[in-house]
Amino acid sequence: MDEVIKVTFFKVNYCGYFPRKSDTPAFGSLSDTISDLCQWASTQGKTLQDTCITEPPADSPFMRTFCLDAAAGKGGDYLLATWNEIAHDNGAVAAINVTEPVGDAAMQTATVGQGFVPGYPSYFWIDPSRDLIANIRFETEHLSGRAAAWNYIEQFMRLCSKHAHVSDDDEDADHAVYRFVHPATSKPGTYYPRLKVVQHCNPQQLERIRNMRHRIRRVIHKAVMRSSSEDESTIIDKMMLRFGLTDPPKATAPIRCKYALDMQPSAEELEQIIARWYEHAGDGWEDIGFEYTENNKSEVHWLGSGDRQFELKIDVTRGVKGTFAAESVLNAIHARQALFLSQYRE
Repeated sequence: MDEVIKVTFFKVNYCGYFPRKSDTPAFGSLSDTISDLCQWASTQGKTLQDTCITEPPADSPFMRTFCLDAAAGKGGDYLLATWNEIAHDNGAVAAINVTEPVGDAAMQTATVGQGFVPGYPSYFWIDPSRDLIANIRFETEHLSGRAAAWNYIEQFMRLCSKHAHVSDDDEDADHAVYRFVHPATSKPGTYYPRLKVVQHCNPQQLERIRNMRHRIRRVIHKAVMRSSSEDESTIIDKMMLRFGLTDPPKATAPIRCKYALDMQPSAEELEQIIARWYEHAGDGWEDIGFEYTENNKSEVHWLGSGDRQFELKIDVTRGVKGTFAAESVLNAIHARQALFLSQYRE
């Protein structure tokens, strides 16, 4: 049965285990990680509940993520399907009557069966040979789940991969020290698992920004900084000092920050900014915006708003349990792979 899918391409800049304050991974790759994840998820007897790697803290932007299904292709590509939990009250999902007056609309809740988790599926085609991930959405799905997927893969690297090593130094398992075994030495050491996924360049979006360069008056940068990077750790410390903290606390978790510079970049400077964005940017919060004036109004064009999305028909049938099997989706992509990849440009 033909299904229309919406596809957005992403590039993987790196996926591996980094020494502290290093920009070069000591070991690991996208192929190694996804192969390991698929094997781990497919372990006999493993339930979806077993694939929930962490219980997100209260302030997390994510809820629980599960591995719904996974399949490996003969050519070295993969299809990863995740299930993304949505807000609910012990299984009760809220709904509102939109035909009633504002301020006086009735709300109802529907409770799902025991063991069921309200949510939605996400599908990702992964080709390590191209460092490429395609986020696939079917017509009935409006949320991509991609930021949660990147987080899920990174959490897998940290806690469940074949490289993860739990120290016995701490008797409390909840506070066990996680280290990682270097495959060349077979010895555990201190490394930091990192995954960087950036959206594929949208040529039309870039052309619009280049054409309006002479009207740009401010450049805005939204970034995530990590103390494990020497350069970013220095910037974090200096920012803390700017706030008047003479003895700033050491950051242990990634820090979101946003700053702006009043400037009109030259053509050369604009190309440098764009090039660095596509080399280093992440998904979600991280972005670069160009503020300009049009019709006496301030507008901002964000590099991160330029998803290159296209539609394609594939022959795949929804399973009896309501979702698409990973192997079925993978085979359907293989059947139209030439057309599928024709939409991708380096």
